[in-house]
Amino acid sequence: MDWPGDEHPAVAAVRAVLAPDGQPLSVRFFQRRGTVAAVVAETSRARYPVIVTARDGRWVVPSLVSGTSQPAVPRQPRSAVPPKLMWDCLHSSDLPDVVEQPSAAVWAVFMGQAALDGRLLTVESDLDVQSCEVGEDGFVAVLFRSSRHHRPRLRMRTASGETVALFTGEPGVPR
Repeated sequence: MDWPGDEHPAVAAVRAVLAPDGQPLSVRFFQRRGTVAAVVAETSRARYPVIVTARDGRWVVPSLVSGTSQPAVPRQPRSAVPPKLMWDCLHSSDLPDVVEQPSAAVWAVFMGQAALDGRLLTVESDLDVQSCEVGEDGFVAVLFRSSRHHRPRLRMRTASGETVALFTGEPGVPR
């Protein structure tokens, strides 16, 4: 993760949309991959995963930004708990190709709250594999590329070194 502080133009673009009047908004996560950046901004009540794209020399925020409430459940002790208790959001962004048709691939950001024993999250899609370390408070976020409608596989490496499958990527099969 190449943390820019608040200086990166993608972060400034997100602030301008989510907090135009200077309301409190902190940046929890930033990752840039070429002309795409993932910014997770948060208030005391909500988290907003935003995929920002560089176009014509400026960073563009999508016209629709949705968030999720801050985690209301305590962190679970082990990574074997059902994913619905651990994860907040999988957010994807269609990036139209040059003729404004939906592209076959999308960028997605996955964010969530890991169990107490979680150390490293790996997200594997059909186009990309990305990993991130779990923060001290359990926060994780990953920017990855995927085919449209593909459901990524999620694995957590625990403090004991075990790898736990959190989501297999198959509909109806949580682990």
